[in-house]
Amino acid sequence: MPIRFIAWNQSEKIIKEGNDWDSVPLLLSQGNFHIWLDVQDQVKEEIEWLGKIFNFHPLALEDCINLNQRSKLEEYDGYIFFVLHLCRLENERIETDELHIFLGPRFIVSVHDKPMEIVDSCFKRCKDEPQTLDKGCDFIFYILSDSLVDRYFPLLDKIEDDIDELEDRMVSSPNPESLKKLFLFKQDLVRLRKIIAPLREVFGLIYRHESGLIKEKTYLYIRDVHDHLIRIHDMIDTYRDMAGNMLDVYLSTVSNRLNEVMKRLTIIATIFLPLGFVTGFFGMNFQHMPFSNNLVFAIALVLCILIPIGMLYWFYKQGWF
Repeated sequence: MPIRFIAWNQSEKIIKEGNDWDSVPLLLSQGNFHIWLDVQDQVKEEIEWLGKIFNFHPLALEDCINLNQRSKLEEYDGYIFFVLHLCRLENERIETDELHIFLGPRFIVSVHDKPMEIVDSCFKRCKDEPQTLDKGCDFIFYILSDSLVDRYFPLLDKIEDDIDELEDRMVSSPNPESLKKLFLFKQDLVRLRKIIAPLREVFGLIYRHESGLIKEKTYLYIRDVHDHLIRIHDMIDTYRDMAGNMLDVYLSTVSNRLNEVMKRLTIIATIFLPLGFVTGFFGMNFQHMPFSNNLVFAIALVLCILIPIGMLYWFYKQGWF
């Protein structure tokens, strides 16, 4: 399992990537160093190694191994354990990645099962801007969480564009394929809300709960992340309402189209009703066929022409077309 870390004090910055496990305990034993340790592709043996080095609780380590955890904050003696979720679109469906973070006074440990772009960008920022490290481990936690939350906005913008496009399509040409896509949207929004709601609770707890592990200056930044999550939660609720209204629009459009079809069929049937009477009357078995009289035949023919024309004109005047 690859690891990487940045260790720093007031005079020195140490950056290593690879599998240099032996350096970590040595740096921790020196009381003047802070460390950010990033662990990727976690395996049980390596997670247990983390527990021995940092004295993490077995329940927190178990959550790192068994994924599909709910976003949460758990406070232990000397550190806080976080489970955060990042959402992304993959094959037009929402997928989630879990990020586990241990935050202590002199360390921050991030654990994830696959490469995460937000972690890579934050690690690069800390390497390129060493002054960021001087703000402490709690500020690195803010950078990670802020990057994670900001990734939700492009996702929501894409969902909004897709919903607007689907709504136009449903109004102009509703079809079962559009209805199927609508139900997929609703499923994704429900799933997204289930992820955002506990994530918002986590940062609400951080903001309301005073902890010696997060400095007062950092709380201002955490409040900003919490405000973003409130906005994201409201946007998801708005899109859910839009999706629900789209179903009503679809049903109304289909019903109106069916009514138009039925109206046209009714008009056609009504036109042929008197024609059926005329032709049926003159088609009866008379002892002396009336059509031997040219005048009667002409009258019947004229009626068969004038009656439909008259009815069509009357339907037009009534606004039925």
